[in-house]
Amino acid sequence: NALDAATIKAPRNGMVMYARNRYRRKIRVGDNVSQWNPAIASLPDLSVLISETFVEEIQITKLQEGDSVSITVDAIPGKVYSGKVSKIANIGQELSGFDSKVFGVTIDIYNSDPALRPAMTSNNNIFINNMRDVLTIPRDGLFAENGKNFVYLKKAGVVYKQPVTIGFENETDYVITSGLKEDDKILLNLPDKDTEIQEVIASN
Repeated sequence: NALDAATIKAPRNGMVMYARNRYRRKIRVGDNVSQWNPAIASLPDLSVLISETFVEEIQITKLQEGDSVSITVDAIPGKVYSGKVSKIANIGQELSGFDSKVFGVTIDIYNSDPALRPAMTSNNNIFINNMRDVLTIPRDGLFAENGKNFVYLKKAGVVYKQPVTIGFENETDYVITSGLKEDDKILLNLPDKDTEIQEVIASN
């Protein structure tokens, strides 16, 4: 009888959004409400725009609060918004579609746009480092042996096993801090068995 008589009213006018359960699914008819998760719906503050995303645990240590973010929204093609990472979850969680635990990341959006609406799908590119005038090589060009990194450097038809020191890396490239110079030619695959390889001894 109490449930039948219960009427929930919003405290003010606005857009009502259903809350999400522990599996990130919107609350719907038939769901249970408990004292540990009592939220049913909310009135979002549309003057404060955020984007929520999830980052896998292998990548989360690279992020910091304050990192710059470039944001696009599927429903608003051709427009790019800017923002910054404002919060990184301390505890990971398991979500379907991910092979490992993920951490929630909250991004503050700087731009004010009446076209933006709650629950729109966004794509967030987080810039964890910005480097200029550095020497990079593709990831396929780096090899390792006995814990030491090297490349196969080709000069005048001769292949050298050249030790290198790497710095920052991303999904496609390594930054080389020593061992190579601009316009050096390296192999992206292991040399043929018949190829003679010269060893290069690293020195200061």
